[in-house]
Amino acid sequence: MHIGYSPFILVRELAENVGLPWTQFADYLERFPNFADGTGLNPLLQNYWMTIHPPTLFLGFASTLVPFSYAIAGLLRKDYKTWIKSALVWSFFSVGILGVGILMGGAWAYEALSFGGFWAWDPVENTSLVPWLTMVAGAHLLLIQRNKGGVIPAALFLLILTFLLVLYSTFLTRSGVLGDSSVHAFVDLGLSGQLL
Repeated sequence: MHIGYSPFILVRELAENVGLPWTQFADYLERFPNFADGTGLNPLLQNYWMTIHPPTLFLGFASTLVPFSYAIAGLLRKDYKTWIKSALVWSFFSVGILGVGILMGGAWAYEALSFGGFWAWDPVENTSLVPWLTMVAGAHLLLIQRNKGGVIPAALFLLILTFLLVLYSTFLTRSGVLGDSSVHAFVDLGLSGQLL
């Protein structure tokens, strides 16, 4: 038997480790100070909104990929009309889901004392609001393009910009760059700060 043979085999149960002093106790890792149990989940995150708000925002962010893809495909094919109907549906889906996610974040912030009400103009809150605003504008320009025409360059620009803003928002939120200026800073930079 070797490491990697089965994910259910503990290292201490491997034949070459049986009988070693550090494997005699089930809690052998707790005996080392470096492996002491952590402090657990931040109390601000121990909330039912934690199971609803982040996945909704993720779905809203992820759904911006579809209008972005339609816009890029339209540019590459030099086809500025046939994709609009499909992109319009996905654009309003993104607007709806992302808007609901932002509203849920506002409700959660109202419950958490340190967030200062529904909206605190926190950098992370703004990085979810700005892509939502650009997607709202892009979706409405797609409506105008479908009905009257003439606004395709602006619609393409806003759909592409929205997805790029989503990527930027994800970077700012997950990287820890805003660690000193955001109430959403739950990330310890550690090695990732050096790798950025």
